[in-house]
Amino acid sequence: VFIWVFSFIWTFPPIIGWSSYTLSPIGTTCEPNWYSGELKDHSYIIALFTTCFIMPLLLIFVSYGKLMTRLRKVANTQGRLGVARKPEKQVTRMVIVMI
Repeated sequence: VFIWVFSFIWTFPPIIGWSSYTLSPIGTTCEPNWYSGELKDHSYIIALFTTCFIMPLLLIFVSYGKLMTRLRKVANTQGRLGVARKPEKQVTRMVIVMI
């Protein structure tokens, strides 16, 4: 439900006048007016990019950073550094590949 509401929030502003939609170059879909020189179009694109790309990416980085910190802490408290290092390295590699 959240993703539907979030999508509606970001598709609705061009309908009420903040930016606009144009026909895509291939002519099959509509898209935000990427190439307009107007301030309202630029501000919408910047807000859209920040909210829909940068903020989720930062959330992913912070979450994975906390996960890796917690894994290291658990490995150190268990005292099995030699045994715990291999799974820790595998998880670290997996996190890097996923990002």
